[in-house]
Amino acid sequence: ACVGAFADAGVDLILFVGGDGTAVDILQALTEQSLPEQPLVLGIPAGVKMHSGVFAVSPQAAAEVFKRLLQGDLVAASEAEVVDYAAPAASGDAIRTRSFGYLRVPQVAGFIQHTKEGGRESEPLALAEISADIVEQVQSDDVVLLGPGGTLYAVKQALGLTTPTLRGFDLRLADGQWQLDVQAPQLEKILEKSPDNINVFLSFTRQQGFLLGRGNMELSARFLAALPRQRLQVVATRSKILSLEGRPLLVDCGVPAVDDKFSGLIEVIAGYEDRLVYRVQSASAPESHADQ
Repeated sequence: ACVGAFADAGVDLILFVGGDGTAVDILQALTEQSLPEQPLVLGIPAGVKMHSGVFAVSPQAAAEVFKRLLQGDLVAASEAEVVDYAAPAASGDAIRTRSFGYLRVPQVAGFIQHTKEGGRESEPLALAEISADIVEQVQSDDVVLLGPGGTLYAVKQALGLTTPTLRGFDLRLADGQWQLDVQAPQLEKILEKSPDNINVFLSFTRQQGFLLGRGNMELSARFLAALPRQRLQVVATRSKILSLEGRPLLVDCGVPAVDDKFSGLIEVIAGYEDRLVYRVQSASAPESHADQ
């Protein structure tokens, strides 16, 4: 019941104290909710048995992950297996474990080996990995909308667009045709026709951190109100995220309900099969003004 209440409230992260049995209970409760995107889950180890991968190594380590999420440090999102003992088939049988499924878990994430040189990220290599990830996940009949900026420019080229728009939105239709520098009225009509197979990829302004509402007015409040939240995917290298110095990504669409819809934790594609989580916040929130 508690997990169901969390899901209804749209929480970003569930912290729990316990062991494998508690992890199984949480997994099953979340599965029953049929959520479009599961919240992150992190266990504080306090059980008799902890075979699952959803636990921090200590309460202190769990606190460190939570602190880094709040501070805007690099935190990865990955799937971890939930494991518990299986009931023996007969008396005297050996104790066995069973996999119950997977939960999304936050983990402290520095620079990973394949995107760094001499302890620093190689942005060209990171961009190549991001592009490869998106090319692999996008289906041939998906509607794909790619936003402005150098990060998405590289992705547009990887998807076969020879003359991308640097400062605007380019749209690949389900039949493979491209529409360049599309505007809000076109996008609203496309979303009405294909709400379930549109994929929106967006980056943000370096250092300023505006994700929605400034610099990309093509995404109107009407479009964003109708867009399923999980259909928006953020793209950025680790270096670009660190340029924010811990400040949240900002949304300012002119409609508070839309700003609230996209606030919270959001996944960021930072490399090939490499996901980080980062905070998104309304620009009108008091903390945002203090950060600026």
